[in-house]
Amino acid sequence: MTVGVAHVCRSLAMETPPDIRAVLAEDGTASKLVASLEPSSVGQGGPMGPRRRLASLLWGFATEENGWLGFRHAATRFFRPGPEDWAAVALPPGFQWLYYPLRPPRLAGKWLVSAFQERRGGEAAHRDCSKLHR
Repeated sequence: MTVGVAHVCRSLAMETPPDIRAVLAEDGTASKLVASLEPSSVGQGGPMGPRRRLASLLWGFATEENGWLGFRHAATRFFRPGPEDWAAVALPPGFQWLYYPLRPPRLAGKWLVSAFQERRGGEAAHRDCSKLHR
């Protein structure tokens, strides 16, 4: 709780309560954790990158009432086609059953492209920051 309060206060440019500062001064691990957290991690307002979306999905599966329900939820999300599948490939009515086996490769491609784009963006940002330190 101490880390959460300190992180939110820092992210919102608020003064950290004295009790929280005292605990952080005594606990080196907690103070390092607060320092490592980025202000953008507060709230859900920003765009979800692929890692954040994947973490959110995995969290949803893991927090089901039991393992079987989590597995069933994951399998349903993985195999059940939706509007994105129908928009990606237009199949005639007699072949619409193919949406089920086509969904996993389409999802894999979507996640790979998204992860690659995020990685390229991260590298570009890293290169930009490295110019500042020259």
